[in-house]
Amino acid sequence: MSPSRPADQPPSSNPKRSVEILALACTAILAACGGGDDTRSSEPSTSAAPHTSAPAPSPAPAPSPPPAPTLSHWFAGGITGKTLVWVGDSTTWQIPTSGAAAYLTTTYQQTGEPLAGVTVLYYGANGNTLANFLNNQPAGFGLSSIVALAPNLIVLSYGINDVRQGATSEPQLEAMLIQAVDELESALPTTDIILRLPNSFLSVDVDGNGYVVPNSAAQAYSDELAQAYRALATHWPNVVLYDSRKNLFSDTCLPSSPLMLDQLHPSLLGYEDIIDQVVAITDTPPT
Repeated sequence: MSPSRPADQPPSSNPKRSVEILALACTAILAACGGGDDTRSSEPSTSAAPHTSAPAPSPAPAPSPPPAPTLSHWFAGGITGKTLVWVGDSTTWQIPTSGAAAYLTTTYQQTGEPLAGVTVLYYGANGNTLANFLNNQPAGFGLSSIVALAPNLIVLSYGINDVRQGATSEPQLEAMLIQAVDELESALPTTDIILRLPNSFLSVDVDGNGYVVPNSAAQAYSDELAQAYRALATHWPNVVLYDSRKNLFSDTCLPSSPLMLDQLHPSLLGYEDIIDQVVAITDTPPT
């Protein structure tokens, strides 16, 4: 039996036991203060909801095509008493000389017909270029002469003599067409215009006239005309494209055609068909 301790002697000191007691005390204090062991980890929780990407935005709607040009001024108030003028090179000059103008008069200008009461004029300059037209050549047939007429409707067809020997590229022809129409529109703001795409060439040098140089480039030159005109199909609100290739002639340069007199010029039948289709445009008001 261990000897008894005197009443005034403190219990012996035990360091290990003291630490354990202190730790338990701290734990109790932390628990009381709500600061017990935090089981949350500083690392991202693997049980969190997966990240979802925002839905991809809907593609923007395609822009609406520009409205189709119309001859709004021409039809306003009716066409009786108005003036229509055909302007261009030899493929305009030949309309009266071939007899096609007489066909227009007897078929379309009589009482009750589409162009009854309309004055029709022809300002075609044989061999002329669009570049010359812009420079008011030849006298009496240039742009300023057409402005002086103050017509209500112009059927404009130039470019054959600009491209048929390689002197003018498609971008150059397009730029000149824009300049011609802009100047006409500026001077005659209530005048409408029909851009008449010239006929395609034949691939054969009929009668050896040497119109196309080199002749092997007939298709390329013909394509330049089509591309320049078609690029302007919706360029102005009151300038309508008459695409003679889609409606009458072929885009392909053919060796021969009943619609063609020679490599460059339509036959009488070709001119009459052109007149039929142009008159149909002038007789159809916008809806």
